[in-house]
Amino acid sequence: MTFNAGDFDRFPRAEQIAQVVNAAGLPDIILFQELHDGYKTNELLGLLKYPYHAAVPYRDIQGDSIAIFSRYPIENTDRIYFKKSSDRSAALCTVVRPYGIPILVCTVHLDEIEPKQRQKNGYVKQPLSQTCHQIKTEIFGMTSRSLSVNELIAWIESKGYRRVIVGGDFNTIPFSSAIREMSRKYDDSLWPSWDYFRGTYFKIISPVLPRIDYIFHTSELNVTASRIVRQSPGDHYPVLATFHVEVEDQNAGKNT
Repeated sequence: MTFNAGDFDRFPRAEQIAQVVNAAGLPDIILFQELHDGYKTNELLGLLKYPYHAAVPYRDIQGDSIAIFSRYPIENTDRIYFKKSSDRSAALCTVVRPYGIPILVCTVHLDEIEPKQRQKNGYVKQPLSQTCHQIKTEIFGMTSRSLSVNELIAWIESKGYRRVIVGGDFNTIPFSSAIREMSRKYDDSLWPSWDYFRGTYFKIISPVLPRIDYIFHTSELNVTASRIVRQSPGDHYPVLATFHVEVEDQNAGKNT
């Protein structure tokens, strides 16, 4: 699961976040963004009973963290702060070994699209002309998000893992230059499904909600189920994916 658990300046309680995770079936690995001030990391670990985790701050001003919770032991944890980011955006990666298979898992939070006009209730409201300009820039322009994605891909590839899962809040729409670049290297877990076209950021006054949260993966990992979890105490819906990997049985010479 990837889950941006924040809500602009109205931060949900740890109990509210835990309720969503429990209702989704307690995924083996959760990639969090916007755990405010780090306090939710410790509270959530206590509530959800995940035995392993890693977390780093991604914004000095707000003190928000990105984190990985895992039922599997983690190793080789590393993080990157993107050089072209104005928001001190970051990615955090660690290695898990379900059934002895090394998988690099990464949680990512890229820069927001600015400027945004928010109402007092936190909902984004802006003229259609501004929205159209933002969409055009995201699809055809070179943004801090597309530059950060290039840096992210190179950083991940330098680690040399065949099996990779990258999830997070990319703060951009499908078909943007950043997402097209990710899709050259990784598969989108929601494709093909109706949820590929549905939104994950819902606190916006718009007839169409934007999808800005993704789980990408290498082709060595097969998706058996994926969906947007339409429950959240914040302003993002989580994305959930179930993976299958074939393991070669050295004794029998078969795949299991």
